Amino acid sequence: IGQALSKLATARNALVDLAPLRAKASEAASVTAAFYTPASWQAMQTVLNDANTVLAKPNATQAEVDAAKSALAAAIEALIPVARLTSLTPSAGIIEPAFDMNILAYTMTVPYGQFEMAWTPATIAPGSKIEVSVNGGPFTTITSGDKTANYPLSVGLNSFIVKVTAPKGEVREYTVNVIRLQASGSSSSGSSSSGGASAPVQGGTDLGTKNRNAAPFATSTETASGTIVQVDPARLNELLKNTNNETLSVIVPNGGNVALKGLTADQVKAVTDNGSILEVGNLLAIYPVPGKALDLTQIARQYNNPALSEIEVNVGISRAPQALGDSARKAAQAQGYELLVDPVELDLTFSHKGQTVDPGLLNGYAPRYIALPEGIDPNRITTGVIVNLDGTIFHVPTVVTKINDRYFAMINDLRSNGTYSVIWNPQDFDDVRGHWGQDAVNDIAARLDLQGTGNNTFSPNRNVNRSEFAAIVAAGMGLMHQNVEAANFGDVSRTAWYHDAVKIASEFGIVEGFENGLFRGEDQITREQGIAMIFRAFKLAQNLQPMTSAQIDATLAPFGDTVNVSFWAKEVVAQMIAAGIVEGGSGQLLNPQANLTRAEAAALMQRLLKHAGLID
Repeated sequence: IGQALSKLATARNALVDLAPLRAKASEAASVTAAFYTPASWQAMQTVLNDANTVLAKPNATQAEVDAAKSALAAAIEALIPVARLTSLTPSAGIIEPAFDMNILAYTMTVPYGQFEMAWTPATIAPGSKIEVSVNGGPFTTITSGDKTANYPLSVGLNSFIVKVTAPKGEVREYTVNVIRLQASGSSSSGSSSSGGASAPVQGGTDLGTKNRNAAPFATSTETASGTIVQVDPARLNELLKNTNNETLSVIVPNGGNVALKGLTADQVKAVTDNGSILEVGNLLAIYPVPGKALDLTQIARQYNNPALSEIEVNVGISRAPQALGDSARKAAQAQGYELLVDPVELDLTFSHKGQTVDPGLLNGYAPRYIALPEGIDPNRITTGVIVNLDGTIFHVPTVVTKINDRYFAMINDLRSNGTYSVIWNPQDFDDVRGHWGQDAVNDIAARLDLQGTGNNTFSPNRNVNRSEFAAIVAAGMGLMHQNVEAANFGDVSRTAWYHDAVKIASEFGIVEGFENGLFRGEDQITREQGIAMIFRAFKLAQNLQPMTSAQIDATLAPFGDTVNVSFWAKEVVAQMIAAGIVEGGSGQLLNPQANLTRAEAAALMQRLLKHAGLID
């Protein structure tokens, strides 16, 4: 019987070809587990075990063998490589802690005489992409195992980010903060959005300055997810006793994620009451806590009115997820503008007894600063933008400013939270060259606040209707957002291209409907009606005192056709003349009943933003 079974097995093996399955099983067994994600590795192991069972089965059929081979090949193909470095070697010095592929944050200190630094990174998974960025600048690709170029080191902190992208898209970033010591006898200084700065951390975790002078009131701790900054209440309260119209800064000297904890609402109020500013930042951004624009009483009411000292204020700065950055770049390519900065998330929340609330819209425009990459031409900045979850963007009024030898986009926004970037989107319409409105038209169009009419034309002398002008103003003021509720006008359909803009402009009191509940968006808008919308938008950014009848008459007097200004519009027109938004001299006509043109609409929008201090 034994001999018969042996002959039968031999005959079976001659008929069933096991060699391809054995080869595939051998290939699977030789794969290194550390190269792949645990889930995909375990899934392959399960399929390999099934394949080995088939190989050991005396009566396995060819169909079973072929199916096992196909399943194993698919499992191998489905392995997901991990984004890990096996080593990261500096050209000089030693990083701390010792390199471990699962530790993402490192530091090292080098002497003043170390003027440059290169890195040799190596990946664990073949085919991975390695990119290196220094001090928030653009990423440069480097081959695994090769040495980077020599990067110059500044005195103080130099932040290197090594980003690894595995073949199937997993991304991981390693951060090394290199502190180059100062020459013997020199003193330190830092940077701030309004004069404040945080001294480089050298052998300690104290953070905080007052008008560029060291005045620590917080400590930092490095974690795998970023830097946690903990405010010391006693030190901050002591500092606030002698602080008036000054800048308190906590600037973390790296380009990773930052989370500020331990600040309280009463401290924010104290800073605001004495005219000072408290700002939190790093190499990505600086966020001045918008105390003047926060309704702390309303926030306390949401918690049943505890003392402000019991409400914690949390500030976060972080790089947006890689997927959002990819979506934003894809949208930029599709729409023809250039995304200059990887999106940065700024977050402000309040917490009390485990409950966290978002303050929502602010009571006024407040600045936040997005750092521009090193070496970028500040003249190639169009505007800051808010980045939506789908990667699309909306304009937010922006001023480019220089802070201690580095350029920032100062974004003026009514939001307390958001994901921000900066774009380059120059416009030069053929039919406005030499036109009186050329500068305003190209500027406002570049900011994505209005569009051309096709074939690189703008049609500057074409009239504007109510819906078009509402869209220009809402976008220009940085008010646009997604997920807009239905408009409360009977003739504004949700499918209308201008629905969201009209609804948002209505919510902010910029546009008004008629007594019959209609908006009449297709009606032409007169100059005085357009000026009225501009007036209401201007009040979002500037406090205006009512004018007396005598002041109104005196302001309108230089114009030769003031009799044609409707009674209801006299003060708003006078206010905008006084603000410099409506221009003219002695004998010039206001033409209040004439239809507003596209060029005039662009000019009014640009002057509003400039005179409100929202753009430069």
